[in-house]
Amino acid sequence: MNYKKSIIIIVALLIYSIGSFSQKINFAGNWVINKSKTDFGNAPEFVLEKTIKVEQRNDKMDIARIRLDHQLNELPPMIQTLAFDGTSFTGPQPTGPDVTSEMHWQNDQSLIINLKGASTAVETWTLDDGGKTLIINRSVQQSNGMKYSIKAVFDKQ
Repeated sequence: MNYKKSIIIIVALLIYSIGSFSQKINFAGNWVINKSKTDFGNAPEFVLEKTIKVEQRNDKMDIARIRLDHQLNELPPMIQTLAFDGTSFTGPQPTGPDVTSEMHWQNDQSLIINLKGASTAVETWTLDDGGKTLIINRSVQQSNGMKYSIKAVFDKQ
């Protein structure tokens, strides 16, 4: 009787561990904004990154975002190292206060990044076109109460 229970427990743990290591989508690459496919809504162009560089490992992602200022000049990169377990990361931003970010998988094909600094944003990342297109749906609430949503489309370089 104990032998059967042990076998059942071992099989259950094996099935659980296989599910835990299932293949997730890989966002690694150099991404460039595709303005013609991006839906800025009522937001200005400078609120989105010009480029995003992603290095993905099993447990975390390094993200370097190149943003623009109001005159559409490049700012220094905003660098984030985000763990897939939701651990918070706080890092400096080229302009404004530090940004605290958290990331977690929504499912095997998409992830969610929560950002909090001068404004609060929630991003959902997915890949399309066989991994050649990164889509970021971003909902933002600024400290002044203004809200907007953007569907950003980036092409892999």
